Amino acid sequence: MGALYMLGSLCVLSLNQPNWGSVRTLAPLSCRLSHITLLPCMSTQDVTTEPLFSFTTPAARRTAITQWERIDDVIMGGVSSSRLVEPSDPNQRAALWTGVLRVDGGGFCGTRTRPLVSPIDLSRFAGIYIDAALISDGEVASRVWKMTLRTQNDRGEVVYQAEWQPSNADALARAFLPFTSFRLVRGPLIIPGAPPLSADLLASVYQLGLTISKFRIADPSGALPYAARLSDAEFRSGPFRVALAELGAYRVGDRDVRSDALFIETTDATLSSPPFLLWLLRPLQQFVFSEAIRRRRQARMLLRRRDAKLSGWGARLWGQRVMKRGVKRMTRVKAFLEGLAELGNDLAVASLTLPLRLLFSVVFRWIRLLKRLRSREPQLKMPQLQ
Repeated sequence: MGALYMLGSLCVLSLNQPNWGSVRTLAPLSCRLSHITLLPCMSTQDVTTEPLFSFTTPAARRTAITQWERIDDVIMGGVSSSRLVEPSDPNQRAALWTGVLRVDGGGFCGTRTRPLVSPIDLSRFAGIYIDAALISDGEVASRVWKMTLRTQNDRGEVVYQAEWQPSNADALARAFLPFTSFRLVRGPLIIPGAPPLSADLLASVYQLGLTISKFRIADPSGALPYAARLSDAEFRSGPFRVALAELGAYRVGDRDVRSDALFIETTDATLSSPPFLLWLLRPLQQFVFSEAIRRRRQARMLLRRRDAKLSGWGARLWGQRVMKRGVKRMTRVKAFLEGLAELGNDLAVASLTLPLRLLFSVVFRWIRLLKRLRSREPQLKMPQLQ
């Protein structure tokens, strides 16, 4: 049983695409929504919507998908993976956000817009709406869903976020997220004393994004209920699949009578040109910190945590025998050559990072030595008053 459990875990870590054979599908996945969840004091006559990204037709879907990019926990050493793709049936009127969510080393998957050529002005709107449905399972509440807005022209971790939930039925539903529900956060924590999402800030929105995670938006100061993350019993890791039909902005009543359409254009370029040295070292950085190498390392670490008797070489050989020969059905020669290439990559990375690791080792040794010497210094005693 232990070997089977490890095999299942490593399949999630190693395979790019999960098996969706048992996943539910949205029957017609039509343009019509099953229901619209309105906020208090709202009616369908009061709401005016402006689509930002539409995934309902093949042409619009292809254009919209190219304007988004993944942002998973691999950036911090995790092994989760997701992507926004077209459905296998072109008649289905939604894009699919699919992936595998793992808590090992991270715990989140995300997708966000690419850098915008110019910011979006959302100051005349009341909030964001999303037409979506979770179609892989009915356990919407077993993950935390977040919508992100970036109001600064950077890629930092300080953004405005609000929690939301897709439909958990086999039909699309529209969720409304008023701007008043967004909070400025760093990671999952609210920044105390941060300004609300005002019209001035909404006049320049540089990025939108969606995140699925184990971590709730939490206020460390205690002003709001503090529940940092779902418990292991509440949280569902593993494969997920979301049908995403449309994302846009809405306004209520006569908040603004302007009807000029929003225009969004993204670019593959970075927000600013990196320094020459960083540009020169980028290929080396991408090789040393590649996602494939991190995933293999995480898989071996996971194996060794499950079996304390397993060595590093034992985990590597287990992967050769079970993953390459058993799961991927490789021939002996192909499995050997791929394993040899992976070993060569790992040795190259180890040799390239050796000087840096030695430097850090020397620095930390000196720090420990200084602390030890300071702890041995005689303490001056104050004379007691008679």
